[in-house]
Amino acid sequence: MTVPTISTSAEVLATLEVGAGANTNAISRVVGATPSSGQTLVTLARYDCRDDDGSADAPRWYIEFSAANSSPAELHPSEIPALIDVLTEIRQAWIQLDPECFS
Repeated sequence: MTVPTISTSAEVLATLEVGAGANTNAISRVVGATPSSGQTLVTLARYDCRDDDGSADAPRWYIEFSAANSSPAELHPSEIPALIDVLTEIRQAWIQLDPECFS
């Protein structure tokens, strides 16, 4: 798996005004064979923000589940193995993108 290159937290924070925040999507995958049987977009993202006093909060990594295309964000139970594979891939990307969390 090739881990994408994304802006560092410091680079994002340098562009933010006091009290502002920004999401950076690192990797997104669609789970689900067809829209008719349900598809979900699974995204690893990081949220960077500055407090009202201008100090930077620690970056917050999260996984977002959302609708893929115009289909609802749902999956057929038969897609569970594919979802596990995607979550494993996203976890490996997170480990590489946020190594301080594992030191």
